[in-house]
Amino acid sequence: MTTDIRALHRTFVAQWPRLSKTRSKLQDLTTSVEQHYRRWLPPQHRSDELVMYPPGLLREPSITAANRYTRMVDRVLQLSLYTDKLYVPDLLELFARRSRRSTQPGRQPRVRNTERVHVVIHYTHGLNASDQEHGDACRTALIAFQRLEPLIDAGIVVLYPPVSLFERFIERPLFGGGDAVPEKDIAYGWPELFVREGTMFSLVFNASYVALGSQEYQALRIMYQRGLSELGASDIRVVTSLARMRLPFLSDGDGSKIVQARSDGSAFDDFRRMLREYTRSIPGDVRDAQFGRDVQEVAESMIRDFQQLAQPGMRKSTRESVVELGIGAAIGYLAGGWMKVLPDVVKTMGKLGLKLRDREEARPAVRLICQLLAK
Repeated sequence: MTTDIRALHRTFVAQWPRLSKTRSKLQDLTTSVEQHYRRWLPPQHRSDELVMYPPGLLREPSITAANRYTRMVDRVLQLSLYTDKLYVPDLLELFARRSRRSTQPGRQPRVRNTERVHVVIHYTHGLNASDQEHGDACRTALIAFQRLEPLIDAGIVVLYPPVSLFERFIERPLFGGGDAVPEKDIAYGWPELFVREGTMFSLVFNASYVALGSQEYQALRIMYQRGLSELGASDIRVVTSLARMRLPFLSDGDGSKIVQARSDGSAFDDFRRMLREYTRSIPGDVRDAQFGRDVQEVAESMIRDFQQLAQPGMRKSTRESVVELGIGAAIGYLAGGWMKVLPDVVKTMGKLGLKLRDREEARPAVRLICQLLAK
């Protein structure tokens, strides 16, 4: 299944400029996309897996489409450092359905205010654009999504068909089978209508709805529906923080490094604990505006710590580290007393991953960090 849709992605990227001028070939491709997703269902997952749906990824503000999708992919990579599975829309399916609709008799290329707008969450990604504009944006998105291919192959990122799922499972429960929201009302649909639709998608996926912004989070709390899978408070802090951080060691690569690092189960579990420890230090609630401003300060501190941990000098044996730590503590004690030295000792031991009760090995997360930062 993955191979088929990826082949269609590659065909569209390679041939879009010509496809836009050859209507019959474009229809053949869009028909293939529709057939591929016609009976698509979310994959099964274990009850103990952390499965997330973050629709706010699609609201990345940007001047250009290239910047928008590059940043969106960066955020997906960062969230993949924590979650087991992550649902991301296949924007080619959105283009295919919209393109087919615009070529039907009596339809205009642009969606008019009086026509029905189906998918609110994905609206800004083509429903209000011409075929050419939408196709250009879709091609730009699929080029950026190539960085996600290792995560897609590993089943960490799951592509879903937004329009097909909406029509099959969401439209009638959400709107009662009547008219959907007209285009002129979409601007007033944030965040309440956006979140209503997002909760329906998350129920289809049996995933936790992840709100990435303060307004979205507040609306989710107000509109919480019984039966919706909810993340714990510590998980919410981590994923909200990761989505807002900028981690330069992921910005110039694809997901292969993450897939390899995650294959070490004990290191990945410990790395998750480490992320919870870092984000716990951010003051306030995720709904506070200040929370977003404090996230990057924590990210910069975390990156510095990661770089230090990944240096060859920091990967000495625990025995050597303890000896050096003891020597440093002794010098500090002679210089100013034990109480002045103790905070630095505790901090250093935390970075080395040492435990007072068990000094046999460093934290497993250090192995994962070394892989992520490796050139």
